[in-house]
Amino acid sequence: MRKSEYEKRRRALEKQYEEDLELLRAAHHARLHALEALFASSTAAETQAVFETPSSVETRACRALPPGELKQAVLNAFPQLPEIFVRHDVEKALGFTPARSSLVRILRDMWMDGELKIEEISEGRMRTKYRKVAGPD
Repeated sequence: MRKSEYEKRRRALEKQYEEDLELLRAAHHARLHALEALFASSTAAETQAVFETPSSVETRACRALPPGELKQAVLNAFPQLPEIFVRHDVEKALGFTPARSSLVRILRDMWMDGELKIEEISEGRMRTKYRKVAGPD
C-alpha cells in the first residue's frame, strides 16, 4: 500500500467517523426530545387530575375489582344498556373502565349462559355487538 492510498483511506475513515458521530448526536437529541415531550404530557395530565373531581377520574381510570364483583357490577348495569350494545356501552354504564380481558370474559360467559347473544362479531376495527336476550315473562 502506498502512502497516498493510506492517506486517502484514512481521510475516508475519519469522514465516516464524523458522520457516524453526527448521527449518534442526532439520535440522542431525538430521544431527549421524546423524553421531554413525554414528561411534559405526564406533568400536564397530573396537573389536570388535581383539578378533576374524583368521579371523573374514576370514570376514566382502569379499575380492578375483587373476583365476582365485576360480574355483579355488569349485571347491575345490564338494565341500563340498549338492546344492542358494545363493550364501550357497558363501560359507560359501569361508570369506570375495567380490564378489557375481564369484561370480555364476563360477556362471553353471559353469552354462553344464554343471557345475551352476539349480534355481530368484531372484525378489524368493528366492535363486537351484543344483543340482550328477553328474560322469561
